[in-house]
Amino acid sequence: GAPLEAQPLPAGFAWRPDPTRSAATEACSWRGRVMRGEVHDENAFAFGGPCGHAGLFGTAEALIDFGLALLDGRALTRASLAAILTPQSATRLLGWERPHDGWHGGALWSDRTMGHTGFTGVAFYVDAGRGRVACLLTNRVHPSRHTDSGILALRQATCDALNAAWPA
Repeated sequence: GAPLEAQPLPAGFAWRPDPTRSAATEACSWRGRVMRGEVHDENAFAFGGPCGHAGLFGTAEALIDFGLALLDGRALTRASLAAILTPQSATRLLGWERPHDGWHGGALWSDRTMGHTGFTGVAFYVDAGRGRVACLLTNRVHPSRHTDSGILALRQATCDALNAAWPA
């Protein structure tokens, strides 16, 4: 019964972060400014701000803490995590993507990994098989979404390097 923005968030997450502590996203031609600390998604913006599909901001530390909470049962029950990790298709889990050929997360995650990306560049991975969590906070739309940022290759190379360096 309350707006999404009224919902409490863990430390490190915000609906409307301080723009002076936020990375610039796109130089938006129809808003007439470079956006900082505001929801980038045009539909969410039209609704007035954060929505269920866009608008949550977080630090790398907060994302890693959330991933660890998923793994250790603080954020979800083990049964709920198992349900999420049940494949729905060759590429999808419940609300997440799973590793597959050409996956944005690279080729070195276990088959019990879930990943999610965001339009502006974020990538988040939780490997329940190996107890690993990683996030990549990039800014693929600055200054414009209309250039090839190479984000797919960057995500794949970064994740493969992380996984190769992690102790077995």
